[in-house]
Amino acid sequence: MRILTAVTTYRVFGLALESELEFTELPEVPSGTEPALRLRLRSLPDPRPADEGEGEHWFGSHDGASWFDWRGVARVRIDSGNAIDLDPVEGVDAKGLRSAILGPVFTVVLLQRGLYPLHAGSVVIDGRAVAFAAASGSGKSTLALALAERGHGFLSDDVTAISFCDENGVLAWPAFPQLKLLPDLIDHRGEEAEAMPLVNPVETKRAHALETGCAPGAAPLTRVFLLGEGPLGVGEPLERGAAFAEAVRHGHRAGLHARVVGEPERMARCAALASRVPFQPLTRPNDLGGLDALVRLVEREATR
Repeated sequence: MRILTAVTTYRVFGLALESELEFTELPEVPSGTEPALRLRLRSLPDPRPADEGEGEHWFGSHDGASWFDWRGVARVRIDSGNAIDLDPVEGVDAKGLRSAILGPVFTVVLLQRGLYPLHAGSVVIDGRAVAFAAASGSGKSTLALALAERGHGFLSDDVTAISFCDENGVLAWPAFPQLKLLPDLIDHRGEEAEAMPLVNPVETKRAHALETGCAPGAAPLTRVFLLGEGPLGVGEPLERGAAFAEAVRHGHRAGLHARVVGEPERMARCAALASRVPFQPLTRPNDLGGLDALVRLVEREATR
C-alpha cells in the first residue's frame, strides 16, 4: 500500500477525489481541481457497540457518520458524502483495500450524496446511456467491454451511479476505466489471465484497465436491461410495479441502503428510477460464442 506524501486528485463516479492513498485504478485530474470529497488517513476509534463487537465485518452509524470496521483490514468513516477517513491495518493487501473503498465504501458515498448506486454495467450509445443489471458473474463486464471495444463510451462494469436531475431526467455517471474479467472470458479473448492483476486476493476475477478510458461525462439513462439466460432476445418493458421491484433488487450492496438513508428514502429513489427509465428483459445463451450477436442486438435496441 502506498501512502502519498503529496495528495493526488482523481476522478471517480463523476467526482473529484482528493486522496492521501494512491489509486492505480483511477485517472488523475488536473491540479487545481476543487475536490468534491477527500480521503484522509486517520487513527480511528472502535465504532462498534459493545454488544456487536464479535463479527469479522461490521457496518453501522456512529457520531453522525457511516462506518465500516473490517477485522484485519481497515476502519472507515464516511461523513456526508464528502469525507472518507481511513485507518488501514498495517501490512493490509493494497488491492483488496482499494477494492473495498471503490465498492462498498463508495456505495455509501453515493447514497449520502443523493444518488442511487445500481448493480449494473453501463455504456453510452449515441449519447444515451444503457445499463445491464444482473447478479455477479452474469456477464455485465463482458458485455460492457465488448461494446466499449466497438467505440461506445464506457461508464461502468459493475456499479452505475444514477442521479435524478429533475422531475423526469435520470443521469448515469462514469465510474472508472477498469473492468473485472473472469478467467474464461480472458481465455476466450486469447489473453493470459496470469498477466493481469487480481482484483483482490479473495476473487478469481482479473483487473483489466480500459485504455480508452471512460466516457467524458454523464449521459441520460434511457434503458435498464435485465440480463438473463435464454434464447437471444429482448422482452417488452416491465410494468411499473415489476420495474420498481427490479430497481430495489439490483441496488448495489442493497442491504446498506436503508441503513444509510432510511427505508422511505431508499424506496423513493427506486420508485423514481422505475418510473423514469424502462426496465427490459434481455436474454442470451450462456456462452461466449453469441457475444457478437448480443452486442448488435443491444446496439439496435438502444437506438430505437
